[in-house]
Amino acid sequence: MGKEQKKRSKQGKKESVNTFKLNEMKIDSKTLTEAIVEAYQIIEKKKAEQEIELEKNAKKEWQEILGQKVYPKDEKWYLKIIHIAINNVVAMWKLLFLKSKNVRGLRATYALMQSALVEIFKLYKWTLYVIAAVIFCSIFQNGTNIIVRIVIAVGIWMFARLFRIASFEIDKMQDENLLIAIFSGCISFVAMIVAIIALFI
Repeated sequence: MGKEQKKRSKQGKKESVNTFKLNEMKIDSKTLTEAIVEAYQIIEKKKAEQEIELEKNAKKEWQEILGQKVYPKDEKWYLKIIHIAINNVVAMWKLLFLKSKNVRGLRATYALMQSALVEIFKLYKWTLYVIAAVIFCSIFQNGTNIIVRIVIAVGIWMFARLFRIASFEIDKMQDENLLIAIFSGCISFVAMIVAIIALFI
């Protein structure tokens, strides 16, 4: 009887020790996982900060190459217009005689694509404005289906306003990959429209 109690007590102690070790391992693995996640977040944060700093330095260097001057933000509106015009003229002059050693990345290429996209979106906008105006004016010439024409005209006008907002977004876009994707899509769409028109000419 006494031997069985001793045996049971030893087994109980052994099980409690094993349970303690398992819990300790679980705590250690959890702590290790948290440490790995925290270290990864710190590395990603530092990487993002370095990329922002590199981009900032590259932009500053490019502005210096183009002879861009920084003026006070709180200056009067007419001075701001004059200073922007001066910076643009100086930048265009510098670009015309830019040396190969001063070229940084594909800034001119992306700038051309960005400008082309803005103008394409503006063209879409004004085309839709004209179509909406023609449909709206046709109401006064022919009184039939007035409600349908008004709904169509308003819908086209709303699409035109969306293209207006999109042109603003493109003008401020910084993501070069997204810019290339949108540019490719717009060129394909324009080519498709031209091909369709060519079929009826």
